[in-house]
Amino acid sequence: MRISSFLRNSLLLVFLINLIGCNSDISVSSDITIDGENIDYIGFSGIPIEEIDTNKPPEIYKDLEWMVVKPNEIIKIYYQDMPKRVYLSYWKDEIPQEENVVLRDFELTTPQSEGVYVYKIATKWNSRVAINYLFVIEVKDED
Repeated sequence: MRISSFLRNSLLLVFLINLIGCNSDISVSSDITIDGENIDYIGFSGIPIEEIDTNKPPEIYKDLEWMVVKPNEIIKIYYQDMPKRVYLSYWKDEIPQEENVVLRDFELTTPQSEGVYVYKIATKWNSRVAINYLFVIEVKDED
């Protein structure tokens, strides 16, 4: 008996929805703030952290509005459900600075030198639930 491609694709879709539903108790949203003000970010998933090209930031950063900040300000990341692992990578003016550093306390300090910084935070809750957050800041010393 031959299964039509429509039926096969429908069954595959139902299977994938059920697979995703197994992790519905995990909330993958976060808030990224400086002094209580939210930073605009893009959340995306798909590429495992081991396969990401860290020589340059993901191109989607160009779609973000970046926030102008002062040197040495604290960036805080809040999670509704605490992840198991969080990794940080960032670029200054598209030049890699740090790559997949484990972020333990969910806080960063903005750099001292002026420039545009692209941050990628890779977050894992378990083997099937992971998401990357990308945001951009411009550090300016306004003194």
